[in-house]
Order: sequence, then C-alpha cells, then structure tokens
Amino acid sequence: MKLQLRYTFRDYREASRLHRLGGFWSRWGTRAGSLVGALFMFAGTLIFLFTPKEAWRGLFPFLGGGLMVFSATLLPRFMQHHEFSKNSCLQHDSFIDISEESIRFENPTARSEHQWNGIRRWVENEQMFLLYISPRLFMMFPKRTFGPGEADEFRQLLRRKLLAS
Repeated sequence: MKLQLRYTFRDYREASRLHRLGGFWSRWGTRAGSLVGALFMFAGTLIFLFTPKEAWRGLFPFLGGGLMVFSATLLPRFMQHHEFSKNSCLQHDSFIDISEESIRFENPTARSEHQWNGIRRWVENEQMFLLYISPRLFMMFPKRTFGPGEADEFRQLLRRKLLAS
C-alpha cells in the first residue's frame, strides 16, 4: 500500500489529542488545572469584593488562577502550532510505503524505515492511526489519506503484525 500526504496542523493536533487520551495525567491534568485555576480566580474575586481596604490581596490568587487556566487550556494549542510550524518533516509531501516487511517514509528532508517488530502498539480513532515506536514517539497516519477500503486493510495488517510480535 502506498500513500502520499502532506500533514496539516489539524492532523498534528488530532494526533496529539489521541496520544494524550492514553495517559492519566494528560487526560485529567487539563481538567484539574482549569478547575484549580478557576477556584483561585474565584477566591481572588471574593477577596476583592469583601475586603475593599485590602483588595489588592485578591490580585495574586486571581492572576495566578488565570495563569493556571491559560496554561491548561490555551498554551498547549499555541505550543502545538509552534511545534508543527518548526518541524520541517511535516511541511513537505511525504511518501509512505506500507508492506508486509516494513513501513517506509520519505520526504525531501527525511527518510526512515520501521520494521514491524520495532512497533510496540497502535491506537486509532475516527480520524487517525498512531503507531508507537516508544511510549512517547509515534507515527501518525491520517485516515483521510487512505483510499476506499485501505484503512480497513491497514487495520488488518496491524492486527496481524502486532499481535504476532
């Protein structure tokens, strides 16, 4: 099976989201950080409203909480955009050859070949396949690049190759 694609920021964001769903802290850290930040902002607002002579003391929890909410919600997206724009491998057309022996990637800035026994596991959702080489290093395969029936064929190949190893 041969694929040609150019990754988009949407692909990169979806792959990052799918990867985060696999870890407890990644999955719950955003929610916990947002909740704690909102509580600090609420406490800062209460201090401001109910202690007018020392209202400035509410500034620190309010700003600290706002920073926590920003760090948990918006900052990761800015960082993803920056990472995507700086990764030259993602900015060019890539050619992928998937065979019974290996997966080969090639684009103007990189070339790699991965044997099936070097792939630890795979996950998928409606838009993406991720194949893990290590716990935090994965290859992404957007399903939009597969032709009719090829995503199912790829899934069957993954099941054969990764269950056997």
